[in-house]
Amino acid sequence: MTTPLLIDYEACATALGLDSPNWLQEHISELPHVRLGKYVRFSADNLAQIIRTHTVLPAAAELPSSASDVPVALLELRPGRAPRGRQSN
Repeated sequence: MTTPLLIDYEACATALGLDSPNWLQEHISELPHVRLGKYVRFSADNLAQIIRTHTVLPAAAELPSSASDVPVALLELRPGRAPRGRQSN
C-alpha cells in the first residue's frame, strides 16, 4: 500500500494558485482535508475535490424538447428595437 502525499496549507494554496493560505484556513470546515492531531493536511484527492466543488460551469442554453411545451405567444416573440433617447426642444 502506498502512502498518499499530504501537503500543508501553504503548499495547498500554492497548488490552487492562491496568494496565501488564509482562504483555506477560513473555510477549512467546508473543505475536504486530513486532520492529524492539530495538523491539517491535504491529499491529492482533497485538492481535486476542492477544485471540482468550486468549478463554475456555464448554464446550458437548452431548447424546449418540443414546441408544445412553450406557449405559441412566446415562440413568436422577437427582440425589439432599443428605445431612443429623448430629444430636447
